[in-house]
Amino acid sequence: MNNWLNLSEVDVSFKEVRPFQYRERNTSFCFKEKSKEKHAIVFMKFGSISYNVDDRIIRLEKGDILLLKKGEAYNAYNSDGPEIPYAFYVVYFDIFEDEIPYFKRLTKVSHYEKFLDLFTKGYDIGKKRGTAYKFILKSVLSEILYNLYKEYYSSKITEPSFLHMEKAKKHIDVHYNDKINIAELADLSGFSRAHFKRLFSKYYNTTPSEYITTVRIEHAKTMLESNIFSLKEIADQCGFYDEYYFSKVFQKKIGCPPKKY
Repeated sequence: MNNWLNLSEVDVSFKEVRPFQYRERNTSFCFKEKSKEKHAIVFMKFGSISYNVDDRIIRLEKGDILLLKKGEAYNAYNSDGPEIPYAFYVVYFDIFEDEIPYFKRLTKVSHYEKFLDLFTKGYDIGKKRGTAYKFILKSVLSEILYNLYKEYYSSKITEPSFLHMEKAKKHIDVHYNDKINIAELADLSGFSRAHFKRLFSKYYNTTPSEYITTVRIEHAKTMLESNIFSLKEIADQCGFYDEYYFSKVFQKKIGCPPKKY
């Protein structure tokens, strides 16, 4: 199984993408945020800075990209001293999905120039604010995320454990409407149940149970949008115990009852 199959399943819908920001300094700085109302992606152009995210110190160097999730508390500072210059881009955005799918906290990109061009383009578009600039910003950020996914899967595709995880994930994608047992998925991947759950979370940034629910909900949304099926039929075809349990899970996941979706 190759990374292109995984990339074909990735989908992100932007509520908002704010103009890209560029910060270049040769003085000390430190800022603290309780939390942000938006997700953020930071790209280090040169130099280095450090972020403290949930009491974890993350050092960014040239070419590093950092994901900061909405609602996280963090602060940032340049730990190398005021005489060392640095520069970075940051873009704040919001999405309709609960999480950014299959995304890792820190990526050391292998195609620095490509990402530099994209972040520079995003900054220039936001600065000029020309015709349809908000739409174009979403397009640029989509391309950034796409290339990040390519970087991530290209680095993982040769790991044997990743290939085993893909077997289990593919089984969920195909058999989402059946009863799925975590122990059976672990057997399919060739790992113990505990190790399987750890590896699945490592590669897909979610638990196996949560991924199963997400796949089922996405199929349920498609069926709801058709206005053809009853809640009982949707529950049966998407692997839920009954329509009442389906409604409860849908409300929790999406934020509204399925009848109002």
